[in-house]
Amino acid sequence: MLDEIDKLASGSENGDPALALLALLDPEQNGSWRDAYVDLPTPMQNVVWIATANSLVGIPAPLKDRLELIHLPGYSQAERLDIARLVLLPNALENYGVTPAEICVQEDALKALVERNEESGVRQLRRAILATVRMAIVQLMDRKTPVVVDGQLANEWLERPSQTRMPIGFRFSPVQSKIRIP
Repeated sequence: MLDEIDKLASGSENGDPALALLALLDPEQNGSWRDAYVDLPTPMQNVVWIATANSLVGIPAPLKDRLELIHLPGYSQAERLDIARLVLLPNALENYGVTPAEICVQEDALKALVERNEESGVRQLRRAILATVRMAIVQLMDRKTPVVVDGQLANEWLERPSQTRMPIGFRFSPVQSKIRIP
């Protein structure tokens, strides 16, 4: 398994990893490979290589010619919405020590966040949900009442420049709990 081969750094003074990979993948040049750790030759005729890449741009053309390309689509909008609702939002709330009763992110807010982040994965969506929860925490601390985040509020928060203060501590006592914000 070769992960993210589009990030190969070529032209370094220690050699070109793309050329080394090209030689390794070419069965005419490389019938076997010697593992330096166990010092045994490994026949390469029956090896199947699986490589991943986020983009074809960084992969040199000779290497790309030796690959069988399979394009896999990212998550659909519905799948990303399910991931946001079932995984990302609960994790964000738990991460910051708040409950759904304190911060309620409505379905239309999650839809707005999903629509704003058009990547095929969920990394940017996760960041947007974390930012939304942080902004809601600031309001929760200011108002001392539960915060309801709807689609309009989520869009409003994400359109303005980031001025969110990151909660950096949580103090708990039987009398009072407080999130410390710098």
